[in-house]
Amino acid sequence: MTKTSVGSSIHTAFTVDPLTRPPFAAGFARQRDEIMRRMAPTLVLQGDRDEVIRQPVTDGVVSRLCGEGTTVDYPRYPLADHGSILGTSMNDLMRWVAQRFDARPPTVSDICALGTSARE
Repeated sequence: MTKTSVGSSIHTAFTVDPLTRPPFAAGFARQRDEIMRRMAPTLVLQGDRDEVIRQPVTDGVVSRLCGEGTTVDYPRYPLADHGSILGTSMNDLMRWVAQRFDARPPTVSDICALGTSARE
């Protein structure tokens, strides 16, 4: 599996969708339901060039979090892909996390408050 994470495409890594096959489907469903409950403000990062977790998938997660009442900050990075998103966003990520621990944390930029069209 290590080889898959360093160069094989998603199409060669998986011959079937693991989200639809036992025993993975039930485990993924439980995990999804658990993380989709309302929670503390959440930062979701997306690289527009990500071919592993494509933007429409992330948009769906963000929409569901918004529907549960979670405040979601959802910056997108036009030049980042799955392998570069962390490095590309690291300064923003570190600043965001540090702000959560401030004595008076600033208001989180909430894409949910902007409505559905802002998430597309």
